[in-house]
Amino acid sequence: MNEVSLTILYFNLFYYRNASPRHLQHHLRSHGVFEMLNMCFEEPLQGDFQENLRKKLHEVRAYLWEDPLTATIEKSDIVKYVFDTIGDNVRQEVIEILEVGATRGAYYRQALPKCLELFSAKDYRYTIADNFFAEEAVDYPVKIIQFDPLKPSEFPVHMDGSSDVIIMKWVLHMQEDIDAAMEAYSRMLKPGGFLLVEENVERLPTLFPITAIVSQTLKNKDAPEGRRYMGCYYTDAQWKALFARHGYLEIMHRHDGQSGSMFLLRKPLEPVTPPVIIDVDDLNCSWLEEVQDACRGLKDSPSDARVWLVARTALSGMLGFFRSLTWEFTTEKIRCVQILDAPGDSNIPKITVDSAEFKELVRKDMTYNIYKNGKWGTYRGFTIPEDIRNKERSSLYVYADQLTAGDISSMRWFDSPLMAGYNNGVSAKDLAQKGDSDTCSVYYAGLNPRDVTLANGSINRDILPKETLLKEGVLGIEFSGRKSDGKRVMGLCSPPVSKFVLFEFSEFVKGRGGREKGLAFYNLL
Repeated sequence: MNEVSLTILYFNLFYYRNASPRHLQHHLRSHGVFEMLNMCFEEPLQGDFQENLRKKLHEVRAYLWEDPLTATIEKSDIVKYVFDTIGDNVRQEVIEILEVGATRGAYYRQALPKCLELFSAKDYRYTIADNFFAEEAVDYPVKIIQFDPLKPSEFPVHMDGSSDVIIMKWVLHMQEDIDAAMEAYSRMLKPGGFLLVEENVERLPTLFPITAIVSQTLKNKDAPEGRRYMGCYYTDAQWKALFARHGYLEIMHRHDGQSGSMFLLRKPLEPVTPPVIIDVDDLNCSWLEEVQDACRGLKDSPSDARVWLVARTALSGMLGFFRSLTWEFTTEKIRCVQILDAPGDSNIPKITVDSAEFKELVRKDMTYNIYKNGKWGTYRGFTIPEDIRNKERSSLYVYADQLTAGDISSMRWFDSPLMAGYNNGVSAKDLAQKGDSDTCSVYYAGLNPRDVTLANGSINRDILPKETLLKEGVLGIEFSGRKSDGKRVMGLCSPPVSKFVLFEFSEFVKGRGGREKGLAFYNLL
């Protein structure tokens, strides 16, 4: 029995010895890794054991694509974030995407649906490559080419500088000489292009037997990052050191907590043309003409010229204004920076031409740069899955409203704004400590004729006053219950009435009504 089969037998025996039959069958049905290991365990030790098993594992390699142990890093929201970022920062008429090692990793199965969501079909060209034909990809809108991704010395020369994005899933750890592979793939990448790397790290040695069988050899050359775990895997720290040594800047790093890491990398921009920084904090827009002049000047400027718009206030409208600006001037040379941390924070980065923080931003050359909670990032819009939106849970602060206007059957309880905060983030509990406000635990809330006609669709919500229409809920104004000190009260408030309401008052007088800012309150005996 050779070394590989001994390794497989060790892992299988360890697993089988500690698993109940019911637990084992569950894992075999739901986890491709364990099912492949089961195939290894059942393969008879006769003939060319490794070659026979390699062919069988190759036929069922799709098991790894769906296994939760290996596919967690490819959740829909993560893939969307990656391609959102690529779409914002690669301004080409056609984005050239190359995936190497596609028969093993098949990342296109997750990537192409997101490409179709974010780009039109004419906006990108997706090419997959491996040393043999990827028959699973024939039903996908991809171009299929053949070359061995594990032999960088034999890469096609005509592909140098041809790709905006190169995707490598489970490719680098199979390389005998990782440095040679990185150099070869870097030559294929256009200036400012992205490298997307997905790799197994040292935390899941269970994958090693499968890797050892599928690969003809796992011998590797020494590198400055140190020895590889089990002869092929690097740690997260080692991968980062390798990428930095080859001149890449880390844009994104995600670890699934189990076995895999994803790195989105970019070659740094080394501009010669000095950047232009314009502060856009003044809400009176005194900077507008300066921005217009700078944008017009970009038309005939060098390719590395950049105009940086910088906002240091949260309510500046920077992101919406910046997106509109890029559409209007149709230029890829504008960048935006928004700093959301408090101005008094000593760790806030200095955005000046000579500051180290700004020079790092210039090298990354990302379109959107948001600084919040001491970190750089950006905002992305995600669709909340319907099963999560409709999931019921307990909540202290709720109000009633409809999922569909005019459909009474869609009436539901929703989390009240008081749950997350009130009055620019001041919580209801804290606000109630002030002398001009209080909270009331609502026992009864009435629905008046206006609420009924709104709920059944007899009248449109557009007739409501603007300050009411823009609220999350519009039903209910009457309530009765107890104040925070236990006194019983009844009154009117602006909609919606919820389980707790927060109101303002000037004075409560037993037996008499008080009126303040259009709201009426009564103490009850």
